[in-house]
Amino acid sequence: MKHGTERQSLASVSPLSVAPRYAGALKRIASSPVAQNMAGRTTTRSIAAGRPLSAALVLGMGRLTVDYDTPLGSKSAPLNLIPTDTYVSATGKVTAVTVNGTDDAPRAFVVLTSTTGEQATVDVSTDRYLDLYGWLVEGETVEVRGTVRRPYAEWPPLIDAAGVVPRS
Repeated sequence: MKHGTERQSLASVSPLSVAPRYAGALKRIASSPVAQNMAGRTTTRSIAAGRPLSAALVLGMGRLTVDYDTPLGSKSAPLNLIPTDTYVSATGKVTAVTVNGTDDAPRAFVVLTSTTGEQATVDVSTDRYLDLYGWLVEGETVEVRGTVRRPYAEWPPLIDAAGVVPRS
């Protein structure tokens, strides 16, 4: 996908051609039990081959319910409805962790999944990784706090992690 005035439909772009660095995270997400069991549908296409994700996986991504503050008090809404740069809090089970970068500058992409199957991707930057990596374990239920970010208009929003705390 070209960054500029040209735009393509998300359906016509393979995940690997958009951002090769996300390939590992997308593979783990597609093979997660939640993705394979959502509404009885399974992901049958290989991401490694550059084919698109199934609709079952894409529909739940970015829709995890998050809490955020407004001038009139605290509210809850799906992540995809929250404005960019809003500080949010989300709770879910860690279903996938992909560590990228180098030994000197690690970073991670974490998938949080609710009990109802909604998911959100959390970006743990190099600055935060060493403080947070102990809680980034598959199967752990955690609360993530951070800022909503949309790297591409066609992609679901991400949460830039500022903090992670365990929940039981």
